[in-house]
Amino acid sequence: MARSLQSSSAKSSAPKELFPSSPQMTRALLAYGLAFVFAYAGVESLRNPDGWVGFVPNALTHIAAATTILKVTAIVEIVLAAWLATLQWVKYAGVIAALMLAGIIVGNPHAWDITFRDVGLLLAALALIAS
Repeated sequence: MARSLQSSSAKSSAPKELFPSSPQMTRALLAYGLAFVFAYAGVESLRNPDGWVGFVPNALTHIAAATTILKVTAIVEIVLAAWLATLQWVKYAGVIAALMLAGIIVGNPHAWDITFRDVGLLLAALALIAS
């Protein structure tokens, strides 16, 4: 009896983690965080295209008008956000997110004061792929 009391008290004296982690929790947090970012960017670029059209790389405007590219990109971002939020096949969604973020970073060297944040998001997408 004394032995069972001692072992149970030893277990309870261990500090509990404030935020218990698991690979599934990590994957979900990364996916939901990226989903929020892509949903926000997609919705806002449809609502206020004038504020976003300047980020369309000039190299792409020979394919289509900048506003058209912006609308297509916004729809892709919203679909990607929904996909990430489902937590299904998130590694594949992470690849698409990483490619989009890399394109934003490389395509906008003049906007480093804004796109520097995308480096962190790119790393989050890569972490999602690796998880």
